[in-house]
Parts: sequence; structure tokens; C-alpha cells
Amino acid sequence: MNPVQEKAKASHGEEGFGPVTTRAVAATPKDSFTKASLTAHLAELAGVEPKAAKPRMAERRYHRLSIDLGGQNAAAEVTRPRTAGSRVPYFRRSIPEALRSQFSRREFICSLRTTETAEASRRADALLAKTEELLRYARRASRAARDGSVELGTMFDRYRDVTCRGRNAPASPGFQEELPPLPPGEAGPMRSDYPRFRYAFHPSMSARLLGLHRARVLSADDAWRQTLAPSDLLAARADLAQREQALIDDIALNNVNNAWKCAMELLELERVDSSVAPLAAMQSFAERFLREELELARIRIARLNGADIPTPQTPSGALDEDEWAVIKATWESARLPKPATRYEAALAIKRLRNCTGDKSPCDLTLTDAMLFRSTLLSHLSRARAKSSFSLVRSILKTAAAENRVALNVSLAFESVKIEVSEKAVHSYQPFSVTQLQAFFDGPVHSRGLRPAKGGHYAAFWLPLLGLFQGLRLEEAGSLTCDALSERLGRYWIRIGRSKTAAGLREIPMHRELERLGFVKYFAARRDNSSADESLFPSLRMGSKENLTHMYSTWVNEYIDKHVVDDAAYVFHSFRNSFEDAATAAGVPEDIRRALMGHAQVSMTRRYGRKDGQNRRLLPDSVLIQAIDMVHYDGLNLSRVIVCDHPR
Repeated sequence: MNPVQEKAKASHGEEGFGPVTTRAVAATPKDSFTKASLTAHLAELAGVEPKAAKPRMAERRYHRLSIDLGGQNAAAEVTRPRTAGSRVPYFRRSIPEALRSQFSRREFICSLRTTETAEASRRADALLAKTEELLRYARRASRAARDGSVELGTMFDRYRDVTCRGRNAPASPGFQEELPPLPPGEAGPMRSDYPRFRYAFHPSMSARLLGLHRARVLSADDAWRQTLAPSDLLAARADLAQREQALIDDIALNNVNNAWKCAMELLELERVDSSVAPLAAMQSFAERFLREELELARIRIARLNGADIPTPQTPSGALDEDEWAVIKATWESARLPKPATRYEAALAIKRLRNCTGDKSPCDLTLTDAMLFRSTLLSHLSRARAKSSFSLVRSILKTAAAENRVALNVSLAFESVKIEVSEKAVHSYQPFSVTQLQAFFDGPVHSRGLRPAKGGHYAAFWLPLLGLFQGLRLEEAGSLTCDALSERLGRYWIRIGRSKTAAGLREIPMHRELERLGFVKYFAARRDNSSADESLFPSLRMGSKENLTHMYSTWVNEYIDKHVVDDAAYVFHSFRNSFEDAATAAGVPEDIRRALMGHAQVSMTRRYGRKDGQNRRLLPDSVLIQAIDMVHYDGLNLSRVIVCDHPR
């Protein structure tokens, strides 16, 4: 019982309190019966001053802000405060229950710190966009936020402080706190978690989505024009011209509200979920959709004016199909590149996708080509950058020829060049006799070292094959147990894998290799293995689909340590040394090319008997004579320990 009721009881007695109260209630109209009126009436009866009532709360006013999210509605409120007399509005937005633990709060709420309606609306719009970005990030990277690595609630507080800091705060504050990149497993698949959606939106889908939209609109336009009478043309042209002008006005004012709504309808039609996509990606898609609508309006006007513009075919393939993988496969089927080239092409595409923010190949422009060029030059040598850029150019050129991308995409990359001076090209140098001596006096050949990284026996034999047979590294490393044959009293080595068709050849074995025991090593391997097994089983296939990727690293380090620390001297220097020795011995060029697996050049291609790989067919005796002419004056291999044989 409150003090007012106690004094009323003391004045009127227990027996009088009930009837008085009853009469008071009965006398009070039903629509005015409230706790406040009853308390005041009792106070009057008790003869005491009623307690002063608190000022009545001002009526709440709501101004709802919303963003259309493809069937979902993200809304916030700008509300007047509860205390009477205050005119400062508040921003308020509820946080979904599943995400509240990541923000350590139930809602976003803050004062907009202004009484001006326009300024409050501007600040509320900025806060709505920021909260939507944070909520989308939380949905996609919940694990990162739950671990405390991303303080999403604190990030909102800092953004709020900057956005509402004063009357002249910019609409897009200079303070931009970037959300950390998502871990690879948290970025989310391109399939939606919602049953009514089939895909989750990704920027790489944009080109195909707009292609579907264009085909659908122009197909409907074909049907619509069939229904038009001649008298309808003038009004139809006027309507389309009016629409064209409205779209131009929206672009000029950067107004994407209408385009956003239509873009979300397109995503809904194609069963694409946009709820987890970054807000910036959706904004970009809406802007592209707006420009696409303008282009479609102009095409329809041109058609009404007699232009013959065909309706494009509906893009094939699923929306989540990796377009880069498709055009790369198209390029590979057309060009048949070597494994190492395929590896470098995949690496070049990865660099381009990182550089352009994973843009669809259909959306690439001259600006993207220039950006890619600059990025390559900032990380690679000019020669490597040119090679990488050329591969992308070749892939896009093939894609344009196969109607996978527009011709202007290919032309954009064709117009960008990376020039490399001849002085900047580092050609590999042949070893001098002193350097060769230092190499073969090293621990592998003089002390029997068989390093695992060097492929055990491969560390011993591959340099000798390069020096006395002129083999490329992969040619030597990929020899099999059936690569040795015998005729005319000499052993012959058959090269079954090479970087060029001309490199597939059969050449006589140098006598020095016989002396060092290569035939015995070969026989030991053949007796314990099948014919198609590798002659050097410790070599393993690498990322470029070759057997000598790791060996190349080892031998170059070995050369740096025991011979010379210079990038111009690598395994290929053994092959260059063979070329120099054959030239010095007077071996004619066409025979040298046959021994080394080079195709014939210039006018020599037209004359003489050649095989299908444009290699001149020479008698065996000529090749034997030529290989026996190759020698290295001053090189002493007497300290080389003859290789032990595998068992």
C-alpha cells in the first residue's frame, strides 16, 4: 500500500476505504480510467498533495531506412528520443540473434548528434550501409569473428564516431577501416545455403547474368515488335527515348535505386542469393546493370529505326562455372601447350585474377590490361613479366576466336606491350675448361656423394649427359630403361621426351660415357626394372609435370657453391659447352642441330631429305664421326670415381 492509500485509510477507516474507492472508480468514465487518475483522486480524498507526475514521454517518431537485399529487407530506424524536449534523433538497428555474440550487443544504437533533418538522414544512410557491410562480413566469416580476431562491434563504434563527429563531416568519411580478408575456408562457396536459391552471388557471375538478361530482353523485344502496327511506331520510339533519357539521368546523378531493385529481381529470377555478398560487390553489379539497361534501350531504339541487330544466344553453362577454367581449357585444346607452359599459364591467370579482383574475363578492359602490366613489372623481371603477359594475351585471343569473350577484350591486351632490351636478356653461358674441372672435382664426382635432392645417381650422370651428348635437362632426366640400343658397333641413346618435336631423336653415345660406366649402369637398371620405368627413379614429377624441377634447383645451388655464383651458369651451360666444343671441332651446323635436337633453319629447311619433324636425315656414320670429334682440351676426368651400379 502506497503512502496515499495509507493516509486515505487513516482518514476514513477500514470500512470506508472500500466504498470510497468503489464510488471513485464507478464515477470515472471507462475511457479515462488510468492509474494516474485513480492515484490523484485518492490523494484528493486523503487531503494530501499528490506526487508530481513525471513529464509524459514524447510520442515516438519513426523514419525507416531500408536496403533491398534480393527478397530480404534490411531496415533501420531513425527515432526521436523518449525524453520530452530533445530534438536529437537516434539511429537504431537490430542485430540478428545468430550474430549477436560476434558483436557483443543486441542492436546498433547511437545518437546522430544533429537536429538537422537532412544531416541526420545522411548520417543514418552511412550507418545503415556500414552496418550492412559488417553483418554480411559476420555471416561469411563467423569463425574469425568468434575467435576475437575481428572486433566488429568496436569497428562500428569507431565508424559511428567519425560519421557523427560534426556538422561538416563528409558523407563518406576519410576514415576507412578495412575488414581483414577472409580465411580460404571462410570465403564461402558459390552455392547458397538457402533452399530457394541455387547459387551465392560472386562478382565473376556478373557477365553471365547480364548476358542472360540481354538475351531475355532482346528476345522479348523481337516478339513485341511483331505485334506493333505502323501507327504504333511513333509512340513506341517516344517511350523508349524517354526511358533512355531517364537512364542517362540516373547515371549522371549516380542514382542506382531503380537499377538496384531490377538487379535484385534478376538475381531472384536466376535463383542467386545476394545476402552474403559484400555490399561493394552488389553496388558494382547494380551500376553495371544500370549501364546495361541503357545499352539495351539504345539497341531497341535502333531496331525500331531499322538497324539489323540480332538477338544474342543465351550463355551456356552454370552460373558458378569458372569462366577462366573454361577459356584456359579452350586454349589448351587449341594450342596443345607443353606441361611447363600450362603451369606458367595457370600462374599467369592467377596473377591476373588477383590483380583485377577476380574479374570475369568477359569484363576485362584496357585499364585492366595496363594494371596487370604494371603489377607484373613491379614483381618480376621484364623478361618474366613479358612471358606471363604474353600467355594471358594468347589465352584471350583464342577465347575471342572461339566466341568465349568479346573481341574488344582480346584487342585490349593485344595493344599492351612489354618491351625487353636485348641487353636485359640473360643468356646462359658455356663453362670454361677451368669451371668444368672445378665442377667434376666436386664431392659428387670425386668423393662419391649421392644427394637425395639431386636424385642420387642422377646427380652423377645428368651433367655428363649434358656435356658429352648435348642433352637438355629434362631430356636426360626422363630417359627410360629401354632408351639404349646398339648398332654399327656403337651404343645409341633414344630421347623420348623433349620440349620440341625436333628434340625427339636418337644419337650415338660418346666414348667417354662408355669409359665412365654408363652402359653398365644402364644394364643394371634394365635388369631390375621394366622397359618403361625411369632410368633415374629418384627423380619425382614436379608441379610443371617434369621430373627435374627439384634437380634443377639442386644443381644450380651446387654450381654456385663449387664453380661460380653467377645466374648465367646453370645446367644448360653444359649443353652450351657441347655446342661450343662441336663448333670448335669443325662439326657442320646441320649435323650439330641434328645431334642437339634443333629443327633446321632458314633456307636449309627447303632442301635435303628430312623426317616429319623437319630434322635432316643423316647417315649413322656421319653422326658417329661427329660425336667422336667432340672433346674438351685440358679437362681431366681421371679423379672421377666411376659410378657404382644400382642393385
